[in-house]
Amino acid sequence: MKQILKPLILVLSALFSACTGEYISLNTLSGTFQPNLSVPIGTISMVLEDGVSNMTSDLQSDTSSFFFEQSIDSAVTIYADSLLPRLPNFGLSDSFEIGAINLPNFTISNSMTLSQFGAAAGGTTNTIIQGLNGTTQVFPQLGPINGGSYPLQGSSPICSATINQGTCELTITNGWPTPISMVVALVNAGTGSQLANFNFLSVSPGQTATQTKSLVGKQLGSSLTLQVISMSTLGSGGQLVYINTADAINMSLSTNGIEVQEGNVVFPQSQLFSTQYEETLNLPSGLSLHEIEIEFGKVKYEITTPLDEIVTTNVLIPNSFDGFGEFGFQINTGPFLPDTGTIIIQDVAVDLVSGGAPNTFPLSVLVEIADISNCIGFNFQESVSITFSFEEVQLKSATGFFGEFSFGVTDTVDLDGIEVLPGATLLFFEPEVSLDFNNSIGVPIFVNLDLNSYNSQGAFHADVQNFGIDYPQTKAFPRNRESLLMVSPNPSDPFIEIPGNIFGIEIDATVASTSLQSNGVPNFIKKGDDLNADITILQRSKFALSNLIITDTIQTGQLVDTTLVDLLEDVRITLSGLSIIPLDIDLTLDFIDSQGIVQFNDTLVLSFGEIISELHLDFNQIQSLPEVEAIVLNLGISSTDFPEQVILKPDDYLECSLSLDAIVNYELEL
Repeated sequence: MKQILKPLILVLSALFSACTGEYISLNTLSGTFQPNLSVPIGTISMVLEDGVSNMTSDLQSDTSSFFFEQSIDSAVTIYADSLLPRLPNFGLSDSFEIGAINLPNFTISNSMTLSQFGAAAGGTTNTIIQGLNGTTQVFPQLGPINGGSYPLQGSSPICSATINQGTCELTITNGWPTPISMVVALVNAGTGSQLANFNFLSVSPGQTATQTKSLVGKQLGSSLTLQVISMSTLGSGGQLVYINTADAINMSLSTNGIEVQEGNVVFPQSQLFSTQYEETLNLPSGLSLHEIEIEFGKVKYEITTPLDEIVTTNVLIPNSFDGFGEFGFQINTGPFLPDTGTIIIQDVAVDLVSGGAPNTFPLSVLVEIADISNCIGFNFQESVSITFSFEEVQLKSATGFFGEFSFGVTDTVDLDGIEVLPGATLLFFEPEVSLDFNNSIGVPIFVNLDLNSYNSQGAFHADVQNFGIDYPQTKAFPRNRESLLMVSPNPSDPFIEIPGNIFGIEIDATVASTSLQSNGVPNFIKKGDDLNADITILQRSKFALSNLIITDTIQTGQLVDTTLVDLLEDVRITLSGLSIIPLDIDLTLDFIDSQGIVQFNDTLVLSFGEIISELHLDFNQIQSLPEVEAIVLNLGISSTDFPEQVILKPDDYLECSLSLDAIVNYELEL
């Protein structure tokens, strides 16, 4: 404010020197003079833009209007974690009989030399044979005579078992220099029981003969013997032959199609059981999962085996990935007692549709015998049982279609901490209330927004229905998508009050994750993503204002000398000028001394338009004038008929002059 101040004593001197241009005789100088005195004190000059900008930076202006913009970050947040589907406990329980064992074909053999035959026959026969060794002569007819027993040598997978199906085949090759006939019995050496009899007739030297017998119902042991029950040499028929008692008849026993239902055998392969499971997840209707990423879960298992050997169960989740490859684990189960435990599964992605249909969890199970080098006892009706239960499965992400469902978000935002103009109350009409959605959740979401405003003027409401929020359709970074939702309250409502306003925000969100809605492209939800809404309030010019105080000080110096106070009467503070600010302005004048102590104060009301206003000082105030050295101006600004709205312009101004007017009573006597 520009101020022009002059000491009153100087003004009076000037006034007297300028009262008349005529000569006045001393004899005629007597009586009372009452000149009018007007002393300019200063000027109140305020452009609204300058006055406000000196107080706050929150209320800004451009060439045509004031505007206020306030952002409330993260007013509403929806976390993807809350949208991830929760998987129910699922698993499988299965058992399988050991079943009959099909053993591989095997061959065991031995031979019978002339010397062994002679020793077994004994007596005269043995003497004759031993005497023939190394000679060339006619081979004699001998027998029939018991030829002895010959344990079969070789690898047999049977320690002790009853044969359910299968045959054995005995092949003999005559290495003697005479035709032979022989009856041979296959004997279980452990029990002494005969398993099969073979009768070979007239097998010529160098000739091979084979006979096949059934082993069904026979109990084989680990030690089998060929017992030559009857052996006959038919003689060389008058021909001279060279005789060597080391010449042998080779006997070879081979099996074919042996099936065993119980006993002790060497299992032909380690695998007992292998299968692929597809467990259908019990999920709500409309939820179609194509891929999941398991953050954490427990796999509880129970395995029971009847075998007297360690059984290894290998479990694999096909089409999964744990950072290295497909996720799996191995369980080693001892004999007879149930084996129970828990496997922890972490950070494993599973493709549910590569090998099957959505919502089906794949599982591959392979059960094997850890060591098949020894005979293992079994019964074909005994079973290995397995149970797997997936529990407490927590997802990190999911891909697919999540159906249609709704959820609500309710929040409260308090504007009590915001103060645009210190000490003042602002009411906003026709604000632009916008919600800036920042979304990284990959599903279609539609919102119904109810915005409720509560302030000293009442409760007000605005809403927007079925607003679609943009969303990422791929997992590629960056995934953030922005959407802007504008809310337009009723223009006649004082919708926002600062400070002291409370917003009630209610969002009914509908997830519409279907193949049709998403054009066949699967949606995704990933833990850590979110949908965040920032509220921005933008207000242009239409305000209601209450109790805005703008303060300034005029340094006047001493307005009136003490010796002149008693000469003054009808002392007035006069304001004259113009205001085009469409507000009520109460001007309080505090007259203060050099110590800042208020000597007196008073208030003037400045009206819109031309300003002509006077403040009359009473006797006590006049007597205090010599102490006054400054005037503090307090402009209290409010809307007319608050809370009625006004339109404020940055170039609205107040311009008025402030003066001290008085009548001076000065008496002259000669």
